[in-house]
Amino acid sequence: MATVRFVHSDFLRLDTPVGGLAESPDWLRRLATGSVRQAVKNLVQTTIAQRADFLLIAGSVAESDEDIEAISCWLADQFEPLQRRGIKIVVAADSHTSAVALRNVCDVIVRPGGVIGVQHEIGGGIGLQSVAATTAPDTSFTIAIGKDRGCSPPNRIVYQAAPSTSRTANADRLTTDGCMKLSAGPVQSVSPQESADCGCLLVEVDLSTREMQASFLTTDVIRFATEELSLPEVSTVDELIAEISRTSRSLDRRSTQTVIVDWLLQTQVTTDLQSAAELSEVKLLTRLRQFLHGGHRGFWPRSIRFSEDSVLRITAPQDVVVEQYIDVVTGCRNSFGPTGGVHQSGTPKAKGGVSRELLAGLSLLLPAA
Repeated sequence: MATVRFVHSDFLRLDTPVGGLAESPDWLRRLATGSVRQAVKNLVQTTIAQRADFLLIAGSVAESDEDIEAISCWLADQFEPLQRRGIKIVVAADSHTSAVALRNVCDVIVRPGGVIGVQHEIGGGIGLQSVAATTAPDTSFTIAIGKDRGCSPPNRIVYQAAPSTSRTANADRLTTDGCMKLSAGPVQSVSPQESADCGCLLVEVDLSTREMQASFLTTDVIRFATEELSLPEVSTVDELIAEISRTSRSLDRRSTQTVIVDWLLQTQVTTDLQSAAELSEVKLLTRLRQFLHGGHRGFWPRSIRFSEDSVLRITAPQDVVVEQYIDVVTGCRNSFGPTGGVHQSGTPKAKGGVSRELLAGLSLLLPAA
């Protein structure tokens, strides 16, 4: 059976820092500083472990050419184990400067929109031929970078590598029509806005049956996530913290990855004014982080907020004054009707959405209540 096996990655981001981690501990900042380079190392190790014929980096290795010489020297050291095992390296270079810098690091340099012809060589191994987008290589299997070439003719197999900062959803797939188009995404996310796992695609191609199968493999060190937690009702901050902590531990799917979590809570909190003041984000995060320890690698809570559907009920003895305060904050104000009488509308008594402003106001109201 004539098969081709390769690993597809898009962007390495070797000059991009990881952001969104203000007020994080020293161990997490150190982890974030080296996370992109460690993800590239993970990519190399994954390529070796999967016994790939070659590694395809379809996007740029860096955002700019400013440090491309230093980056190419670092990549030369990382790629040495691949070359020692005969695993070839294909990199897309979007500028002349990067192409020159990477020339001695990679086996094949291809420009965006270019095409690579892939074939088995007579003496064994895989032969790679880079041609312009307008040229059709003389091979039955081709890889197109960036430019959509459509489905392949009956006698050809085409893999379309579409570089993107987000990978194709449900990238694990199988096709028998000789045509597949996928984005692998970056090896590491660099901001909270990128909340999916990052990694690469292992692609296996059967040249005799035209069957192609892709599988997603993770390489990231840090993952950002927004998690929703629904609780029917809680009455103490301890109970709320315990539930968040328990759910957080379930996110620790891989021992090599730290998950940075933005929590969105949907619940009804029934408590007194003293405890309500403890529901502010700063105090909740302080309490939750006490469950962690230095050098932790499982999860880290970045933010905690309540959904618009969450409800706060304040119990006696301050229920009257707090009810009036909540009515004002949530827009349920006392207004004078046409006859001079007082009319109240809006949320039910002693009930309101749990907003940041409301919790901050309750903290200020507590000393005077």
